[in-house]
Amino acid sequence: MAYLLDTNAFFEILCETAEISLPGAKGYSEKIKGKPCYISRVTLIEIISVIGKYGRGETKGWQVCNRIIGENGEKCPNRFFNPGRKKWNRKRVMGMFKLVNEVTTGKSALLRLGVLPVTEPVLQEAERFIHNAVTHKFATMDAIIVATAKIYEREHNEKMTILTADKSLLGAIRMEQREMLAD
Repeated sequence: MAYLLDTNAFFEILCETAEISLPGAKGYSEKIKGKPCYISRVTLIEIISVIGKYGRGETKGWQVCNRIIGENGEKCPNRFFNPGRKKWNRKRVMGMFKLVNEVTTGKSALLRLGVLPVTEPVLQEAERFIHNAVTHKFATMDAIIVATAKIYEREHNEKMTILTADKSLLGAIRMEQREMLAD
């Protein structure tokens, strides 16, 4: 069995490798030990944005709640406190970019991941899978990641498990597996 890491799982594993603590970590590093691991080319692109988000930080403070609380469109009058997130310094950001490069090019002694391409069969499978977004809330890029795993399984005749913290995406994957088993 092989693993395909979604962007959130890849980021958690990168942080653990770099000895950066992340609140709410799921312990993905233990799951993947000794197993073949991959990311989609999409994840390689998305991780730059995630590292950038941490590099910019997040301002703490009070924010207005914009949820609609009435059928007439009335908005919530409450506020909530966002504790923010300290901005990563340039050295840490550049270190994470370097780690991504080392991990995905086989130069890291700590962690190695293959990068799977986004091919025409992957895009065709993603077009089919994205219809699950009608009932489950997930993004287009997530459909490409799931499709990457399915095409890998088909081409290598090896089970591939997707590691993700995205509950909606997991729900769509599970629903589809149940439908496939019912046929």
